[in-house]
Amino acid sequence: MQERRPIAYFSKALGVRNVTKSAYEKEFMAVVLAIQHWGPYLIGRRFIVSTDQKSLKQLLQERIVTAEQQNWAAKLLGFDFEIVYKPGRLNRGADALSRATEGGELCAVTTCLQWKDEEVLKEEFNQDPHLQKIVADLQNDVNSRLGFVYKHGVLMYEGRLVISRKSVLIPTLLKEFHATPQGGHSGFYRTYRRLASNVYWVGMKNAIQEYVRSCDVCQRQKYLASSPGGLLQPLPVPDRIWEDVSMKQSYTAKTIAEVFVKEVVRLHGIPLSIVFGDIFEVLYS
Repeated sequence: MQERRPIAYFSKALGVRNVTKSAYEKEFMAVVLAIQHWGPYLIGRRFIVSTDQKSLKQLLQERIVTAEQQNWAAKLLGFDFEIVYKPGRLNRGADALSRATEGGELCAVTTCLQWKDEEVLKEEFNQDPHLQKIVADLQNDVNSRLGFVYKHGVLMYEGRLVISRKSVLIPTLLKEFHATPQGGHSGFYRTYRRLASNVYWVGMKNAIQEYVRSCDVCQRQKYLASSPGGLLQPLPVPDRIWEDVSMKQSYTAKTIAEVFVKEVVRLHGIPLSIVFGDIFEVLYS
């Protein structure tokens, strides 16, 4: 305090081990912690410690009985101070942090969130034939579309607002959840989880993946987490035709399986190896 006015406060929560200590020990520890905290300003000067624990007034004259108290007292060596008893009712400033009054109890809060572009979303929703087909199915049978709920003119999917996959707001949403300071240019999965917890549109996973993959900032600033590719080496020369088969990764698994069975296995038998581009190689023994 300076001119009977507090100029700074210091407070420290009690640990589990110290909660059960007596009031005297707690006040003793508070004096030690406070003096240590303001030590650079107090060392070399005489100062007064005001406390509402009357027994601490004789701290410097009484006998220290426990090892822990001796440890605390040793930390006060080198300081020139006097302990003065001051009743709690006259020393209210000392309890400003530890006995802060709580605010009034709030019984209920009612919030109503509204989309800034609500009318745009409604118009896009009404013009989307795919979403209108889902609404028509739900109106005939509420269980016809698993996960979808249509209520009060709003279509929800697993608790998330459904918007048109051609919505003009999708680029804005992708930017807000990825490229802003709040988005933090996170990776695909984190961006997808945040965005998918709010809205849903058909093909949103592919849209988010493509947006994150094409982000210029991410490409410039982030390193590749995948392992570096190995040295390019030629494939071994087969001894006979159809011994090795190479495939492109752009085809689906179903298409590859059908062509493989009809055009290769049926006519030439099972090959010794199958090479899928530069991804991996399957060997048959």
